[in-house]
Amino acid sequence: MKSALRLRGWLRRLPWDIIAVYLVFNALVGAFARISLERIRQDMRNRSFDDLSAIAALKGRQIGDWLLGLLRQAPGLTHEIEHEGLGARLLREPAHPSARAEFADYARRADPQHRFASVALADGEGRVLAAEPSDLPLLPATLSSEVQPLLGLPWTRVSDLFRGPGDRIFLLIVSPIPEIGALVLLVDARRELFPLLREWPTASRSAETLLVRREEQRVVFLNDLRFRQGTALSLTAPLGDPRRPAAEAMKRRTGVMEGLDYRRQRVLAAWRTVPGSSWSIVAKVDVVEVDRPVRELTLAYAALSIVLGLASTLFLVLRLRQLTSHNRAEREALVTHYGYLARYANDIILLLDGKGNVVEANDRATEAYGYARSELLGLRYADLDPAAGRPGDLLEASGGMVVESSHRRKDGSHFPVEASIRSMQVGQERYVQCILRDISERKEAEQEKRRLEELLAKVQKQEAIGRLAGGVAHDLNNALTAIQGYGELLKMKLPAGAGEMRSAEGILAAVARAARVTHGLLAFSEQLPLSWEPLELNALLSSSRQTLERVLGPEIVLELQAHPAALVVRGDAELLSQVFVHLADNARRAMPQGGRFTISLEGSRGQDNAETACLRMRDTGVGMSEEVRARLFEPFFTTQGFGQGAGLGLPIVFGIVRQHGGRIEVDSEQGRGTEFRIILPLARQAAIG
Repeated sequence: MKSALRLRGWLRRLPWDIIAVYLVFNALVGAFARISLERIRQDMRNRSFDDLSAIAALKGRQIGDWLLGLLRQAPGLTHEIEHEGLGARLLREPAHPSARAEFADYARRADPQHRFASVALADGEGRVLAAEPSDLPLLPATLSSEVQPLLGLPWTRVSDLFRGPGDRIFLLIVSPIPEIGALVLLVDARRELFPLLREWPTASRSAETLLVRREEQRVVFLNDLRFRQGTALSLTAPLGDPRRPAAEAMKRRTGVMEGLDYRRQRVLAAWRTVPGSSWSIVAKVDVVEVDRPVRELTLAYAALSIVLGLASTLFLVLRLRQLTSHNRAEREALVTHYGYLARYANDIILLLDGKGNVVEANDRATEAYGYARSELLGLRYADLDPAAGRPGDLLEASGGMVVESSHRRKDGSHFPVEASIRSMQVGQERYVQCILRDISERKEAEQEKRRLEELLAKVQKQEAIGRLAGGVAHDLNNALTAIQGYGELLKMKLPAGAGEMRSAEGILAAVARAARVTHGLLAFSEQLPLSWEPLELNALLSSSRQTLERVLGPEIVLELQAHPAALVVRGDAELLSQVFVHLADNARRAMPQGGRFTISLEGSRGQDNAETACLRMRDTGVGMSEEVRARLFEPFFTTQGFGQGAGLGLPIVFGIVRQHGGRIEVDSEQGRGTEFRIILPLARQAAIG
């Protein structure tokens, strides 16, 4: 019985919080290892899918370019046969020795690099009239059967892959020759095509590229396979098997998947169709090869987990010994030191009785609330915190709670606090300890941080949009220059009064409209060329009066308020005039029933003590909402109806002002008008009134 009681007391003294941390730590290590390995495995598979997709796209382009090159080469070879009579002579006398010799010489000149297994001339029925070399690598009848389906077409065609004698794989390029037949180029696929498929950009034990096509309800593998040589055009797979990437490639133009290959091995695969053909490219690699690094990491994680487990166990044992070695004298010293800290702590410390009355307070409390100590000890906690609940709610906080609240000083002002509240039992009485921290500075810092974050996000967004707009404008300008050049050439070549002249003029008009859009994008992205010169803003504004009155119309009153002193800035007069015009046009749209548009010039001094000029432009229009103001300077954003505005006016203003080293500010409220403020640095010392 005594042993059981001794054991129970020893168990109660154990630091169960440290033991819990030990157990949780080891559990988290195991969970972290499992989750990390799974994420790594998924990331590696995603990267493999990306690589396979890129390789499939690359191989598809290579084969498509290869086929296109053959199609482009063939028509150029028919000129001598068609226009110099060689084809006609062979058609009349196919066995004539001189004609055959002339054709052989022509074939050698047409194919100096020996890319073709044979160059042949066929008549309209597909019969071979002449060939070089004369001993064809396949039977003339076989050649004729492959050529005949392509003879009725007026353009050059490529046949599909087919098998010839000696297990050789061929395809044909058939280029028609009017009134004679066709020029037939025989290509050995194993020599010309299959090497493109065997190339792989990185070292791999299992990766390969498959070329497949559909034949009825089967998928045919067209090339020699890495792990099954000599199976070109002979190995097939069922089309309806959804586990095979080759079968899925026949149903979708592009895609990726994990499935089974022709060896029934698990693979990752990506596919693309080959342009200009009925073929598809499948790039694949074994899952075992992709997952090998993950298996190695698993072993490393297991070793690390064992080491961490042993280390944490050793730490727990040492910590238990350390905790049990503390004596009572150290605890008493700690309690005495705590009492001293509580009185002179930087935080506010209050002690409340069961009714919520303040029965003890430290010096920091009297300083924070502005009460004398005797006054403070006569208050209730609710006098300091009007939002506090019943005293019983505080007594229930035996486990402790942390809340934020607003406390009231003696002078009636409020300040935010973070309150840590805990109830305690002292003898037969219950008390509540409140440790309060003034968080005024933290709240102000949080508000300033949020404001700066919002401002930074807005600036970064505008800069990103500006870079994108500038790049698009430059690329579009290049295209428009070419279109305009061709349009001018077309217009010069057309006779006066021709019906096509209106189309040419329409092209040039469309180019001019698009050029205005690119000019606006360049202005927003701050990439317009500037003609820097000293500009006196009073004079510039006065010279723009007539233009602004035309923009505003007769129903809107224009009022210009000049500055008594000269305000000189460095800038481009034409671009700054555009700023006035765009803002006047914006004001006109905001005042459909008429109103007043006021432009005033002021001198000011910035935060860095630099002198600046401020142009205030106010209208009495409908104003705008906060949502509209947040997107005001985005390109192509407009509140007008379709076709009534391109949404580039204010972005152009934003870009021009930024390019002049200034900034633009906006104040607006719905129903109360809008004010734009443009602040520009002065070019020299000027009077500021």
